[in-house]
Amino acid sequence: MTIKASRKIKHVQSSCCALLILCLCSCGFHLRGTHPSQSSVSDINLEFKGQDVHFKHDLTQALASQRIQLKDDAPWTLQLSDTHFTKRRSTSSVTAQRDRFTVSFNATFTLIRRHDDHDDSFGPLVNTQYANFQDNETLVVSKHNEELQIQEELRQKAAYSIIQQTRNIINHPPTCQAHHENQARTTR
Repeated sequence: MTIKASRKIKHVQSSCCALLILCLCSCGFHLRGTHPSQSSVSDINLEFKGQDVHFKHDLTQALASQRIQLKDDAPWTLQLSDTHFTKRRSTSSVTAQRDRFTVSFNATFTLIRRHDDHDDSFGPLVNTQYANFQDNETLVVSKHNEELQIQEELRQKAAYSIIQQTRNIINHPPTCQAHHENQARTTR
């Protein structure tokens, strides 16, 4: 191979490399899409119908960390109606010292958009979070503490998951599931 031929090959390789870099850089702009940013939810009204003060605290903390302010006059209301834990045995052993349990946390909520003449209601929606842990009857105290920690983690995961679901509905409200609540506004 001559020197001219090797220079041509190097020139073609560097040109292809530069073209590839330009294509990859511009690709990110096309993948970004036209969706509104997640920060479009800036304020929300929060209503609790349940008695779970721990979840109320976790949800308000999660909203604050996402820079979402709680306002009574917000156009959207997040209404939590029910929360509960369920514990069930996943496996059982002969000695019952290494039984595996599944703990789930369910939070039922409805998202409401307020209008002057009616409300649009999306829900009720159920958010469920799961965790597994191994129970040992001989270590009752430490396992109880572990179960409490798992419950706390599940509440926190549910809070962030509900915020994400709320953002998705606010940014892209479904039209087929909206339930118009005209009774409360038209009878006044």
